[in-house]
Amino acid sequence: MFVSTGIKKICLFVCVCSLSLALPGCGGGGSSVTLVESKGKVLLDGEPLANAQVSFIPESGPVATGTTKADGTFLLTTGGRLGVAPGNCRVTVFAVSQGSSEAADKLKSLTPEDMAKIAGTPEFDNLAEEASVSVVPEKYSKPGSSGLTAVVTSNPADNDFFFELVK
Repeated sequence: MFVSTGIKKICLFVCVCSLSLALPGCGGGGSSVTLVESKGKVLLDGEPLANAQVSFIPESGPVATGTTKADGTFLLTTGGRLGVAPGNCRVTVFAVSQGSSEAADKLKSLTPEDMAKIAGTPEFDNLAEEASVSVVPEKYSKPGSSGLTAVVTSNPADNDFFFELVK
């Protein structure tokens, strides 16, 4: 089944969030992971980026996430705990906004049977893509292509990160 880019991004976002909640429970337990308070700010073309999901993916340790406020600032949490595991991190930024409200309404009105009939068709892909619009270029939503990194130290005062994204 082929799924639109917008839906793929939403699925990626859900997976990253689920992973960030699940990983602390792996191994010796989430409470044994040392976390350090970390925060930052994201700009897109010089303007604060609101409602974006920022993920820090450490070389070792669970994923930390935060959501940007209207001024572009974020605070990272890991599995519901404040902070991120110290070390080198790859960083992703993901943000979508509602596209066509007409397309969103059409998607909401589909029954499960109707959804099954059109899933994977160009009609469904177009409708899903119209319903959501990526706010940032797709490359920033993937750890391998974002080009964004951070080094989290054990000193919270050093962990104030700034990312400027461009379209």
